Amino acid sequence: MKRNNLFIIFYIFCISAALTMFLRTDTYAKSSKKISVDIPEYYECCTFNVKCEEDGSYEVVLISPEDEKEEKTTYNFQKVDSQTFTCTVTKVNIGEWIIKLTDKNASSVDDITKVKVNVTSSKSPQTQIVDNITVAKDINGLKVYLKNDSVVAEWTDDSCGNVNVKVINLDTAEVLGDEQVAEKYYECELAPTVKNIIVTVVPSVSSNIEGASNSYTFKVNNHPDAVVDYPNITATNLDYITLDITLNEEYSILAYDNNAVILDEKNVPAGFYSLTLPVQDDGVNVYKVFIVDKDGNMRSTDANIIKDTYAPELVLDYEYNGMTTDQPSFTINGTVKDFSYLTINKDDVEVTTDGRFTYDCLLHMGDNDINMYAEDDAGNHVDYNIVITRVNAGEKVTAIAQDDPEGSATEPSGDQPTKKSANPVIIAAIVIIGVFVIIKIKKKREEEYEDDDEEETDEDSNENEEVENNNTTNEPDYTEEESSSDEDSEDNEDDEDY
Repeated sequence: MKRNNLFIIFYIFCISAALTMFLRTDTYAKSSKKISVDIPEYYECCTFNVKCEEDGSYEVVLISPEDEKEEKTTYNFQKVDSQTFTCTVTKVNIGEWIIKLTDKNASSVDDITKVKVNVTSSKSPQTQIVDNITVAKDINGLKVYLKNDSVVAEWTDDSCGNVNVKVINLDTAEVLGDEQVAEKYYECELAPTVKNIIVTVVPSVSSNIEGASNSYTFKVNNHPDAVVDYPNITATNLDYITLDITLNEEYSILAYDNNAVILDEKNVPAGFYSLTLPVQDDGVNVYKVFIVDKDGNMRSTDANIIKDTYAPELVLDYEYNGMTTDQPSFTINGTVKDFSYLTINKDDVEVTTDGRFTYDCLLHMGDNDINMYAEDDAGNHVDYNIVITRVNAGEKVTAIAQDDPEGSATEPSGDQPTKKSANPVIIAAIVIIGVFVIIKIKKKREEEYEDDDEEETDEDSNENEEVENNNTTNEPDYTEEESSSDEDSEDNEDDEDY
């Protein structure tokens, strides 16, 4: 009796196991979907891309057509994310290739999501493989990563020559970039609609060699979980700025000022940090602070901050300090440049577009302290104080007449800000020109005097000759008086000439 019971129990167990195996096999068969892809001709290399409409737990394989030995080869797809898979195959033969997608959570084929398949191919002649072929893995310092809204490939190797870099949109099979690069750096901008890409890198001399290239797949979602806060300023007169950074995961921090590295912190734990960055150059400083994840993908936050150490320029029309007036008010005129605001006695002063300002001060009897203050966006300022005294009517005043547009004033006391004055170059030029004119006039007069003297000398000489001739011909008798009279006459003529 016991043996019969044991036999019945064993029989039931075997039937249960068989039913379980059958159900599992049937369920597996129903949860797989096959997609046929016809390859019309031979290709050196093909990339098969599978995009599922919904997230799921998928397994994807590629099955080749039968070869000469009537054997099929199976290739496993590489998972990009929960919806995207890719597989690159070399020496792709003509025929029907099968993509088999299995959904572990589906009970039937109808439950499997819709699938989109793209195939990119390159047809090239066979190349004989020789020794010392350079492959992508031999390129020293090769890195491929996301940088802001671009993908970057860079390397440090100087011996590999030119390098071919190709970027493909996995969702549409569109070639986003395909260049031969000599500068050891390649950057391809990605549109906001691009979600998944594959990047291949290979030395140009080996571009047709099987297995010489490396492929990198990326899900384009380069948004680190971090916040970078710059100070709320556009300019500063300090040698540093303070930056607040909140990291919700572990990241590295890389900061630049005008393309020069000013901070490089590796593997910074999650937390809040207040960092001090130098302001290196006068003028515009372009800051880029990158948050870098463990795979080298980075995104920057940028800011432009001007370093300005020059105070505003305040120019008064007159030397107002120390003036006296008997009027109840006084007007101050001037010009201000390179400023953000101007106050007089803490009242905001309206300034025209060319920097001119006018301010009327109400005066009490006695000394009136007047403060002028101008400041720029960087915090530089000029602070100037003057005193204007109001006296009783009839007392002596030294202030500029308020109705005189030209103005006149006695010399006041005290230091002054920049004020209007005659240009020393103009004064020097006027003096030189004046001296030159005086010298020319004096020289001309001297020449005229010399000409007059020569003419008078010639006339005297002619007269003397005529007198001598007359004396010789007529021989008149001269008395002493006549002789002295002639001498006096000659003397008088000489005096007149002189």
